[in-house]
Amino acid sequence: MKQKLAILGAGPIGLEAALAAHSRGYDVQIFERGEVADSVRRWGQVQMFSPFAMNASVEGTALLRARGIDLPNEQERLTGAAFADRYLDPLAAN
Repeated sequence: MKQKLAILGAGPIGLEAALAAHSRGYDVQIFERGEVADSVRRWGQVQMFSPFAMNASVEGTALLRARGIDLPNEQERLTGAAFADRYLDPLAAN
């Protein structure tokens, strides 16, 4: 029987934690009071200080690429809204 794990929040950390736990065999359920990446969308107009590769996991990008998702260039500096739309939303959908 799989161990169950609850993740509170569907932001960047919550989604990456869920992905990591799922890949290690946990039965994961994410609880979010709003929409995926709500907190990131609140500052969505702001460009991130770090490039995409520093804000996305190797595991997450590999999963999405394997499913045919077109991801940003590793050096691209996205806005919060673009990060949510182009990485977090597809990650949550998979």
